[in-house]
Amino acid sequence: MRPTPVGAIGSSHYVRLTGKRARVLVVASSIGLMFGSAQPAAAASDLQSEPQYITSNEISLQPGPGMPPSVGAAGGAMVESAPVVSAASTAYSEKYWAAFSDADLNALHTEARTDPETRFAGAMDLLAGGFYDQAERALVEVSKQVSEINVAVASRIMLASILRYQHKWTELRDLPLTSPLPTNDNTLTNDLEQWGKAFAGAPDQTIQFPDGEITLPLRLTALGTPTVRVRINGKDYDFWLDTGSTMTVISSEVAEAAGSTVLSPEVLAVKTFGGTAPVRATVIKSLEIGPVTISNSPAVIIDASSMYLRTSSNVGSMPTGITLDGIIGWDVIRHFDMTMNYADRKITLRQPVFRGNGRGNLVWLARPLVEVSSRSGD
Repeated sequence: MRPTPVGAIGSSHYVRLTGKRARVLVVASSIGLMFGSAQPAAAASDLQSEPQYITSNEISLQPGPGMPPSVGAAGGAMVESAPVVSAASTAYSEKYWAAFSDADLNALHTEARTDPETRFAGAMDLLAGGFYDQAERALVEVSKQVSEINVAVASRIMLASILRYQHKWTELRDLPLTSPLPTNDNTLTNDLEQWGKAFAGAPDQTIQFPDGEITLPLRLTALGTPTVRVRINGKDYDFWLDTGSTMTVISSEVAEAAGSTVLSPEVLAVKTFGGTAPVRATVIKSLEIGPVTISNSPAVIIDASSMYLRTSSNVGSMPTGITLDGIIGWDVIRHFDMTMNYADRKITLRQPVFRGNGRGNLVWLARPLVEVSSRSGD
């Protein structure tokens, strides 16, 4: 059960690596770094007597897929490798995969040495430009080639991420049926496929925008986080706006009061501000943000006890805190052209216009990324 981020937390991980299989796992680790996972995938087989260890500390990138670890003696995640195969039997470039984990697409093209690496870089360009269907098709094709197993693995994981991002639940669930990868490598997308199983059969989401822009009150919690009033199935609640949350989240109390039922027996997991918590899939029949109506919005239900946040101040000897009704995650926020005015406590929503004229400064590469520069242009 792989946690999906709802807010950022960091940790360390340890990876046991040997031979050819090590190359694939290092690539998986690079993807984990890019997605914000602190835990690379487990694909255990025979152990070697002299393992290497790679450690990475204070990882807090998000959101996106990762892979469930085995617990090592050092307290971090440990991945056990397959038997040693000559490293010459597979192409691998540290600089190429470092560029990928850094989401540096220019460097990704520069460091590409083979046709599969070039095609994978092109697919990432399509993804950054918002051409999701084209990126999906490109990743399907490059994942089929067998000359570069590292690229095939990365393509398959990115493909699974796009399917979840676009709510293509059935295709995500059935992804292993079309995979040409060996069994061990197919396990790298198991956790994403669980989301496909949980939401498969859910009705399609639709969004109704009014004409022109709308302005709503923007409230701030005691922690300074922005919230907005929403209506769920006819009942009003205050939801936190959080781009770091992969999915929209509702507390179990809100779900019960609003009549949002569990979709499937699948138990998923999310990483919250308080740690890892189990969640269940649901669909919000009607989610209203002002005059914007989102029908059949996928969400996860989390126990209400996990939605309590302590503040830094105390009143007497009693700690204070706030209870969240829910979180509007990136899966909803991405559908808006949004401006938050903290000074005037207002939030303005517009229907976005996709111009298709190149990459903007906000892109999605398995997590939302904003390009910023200093006054010197760096």
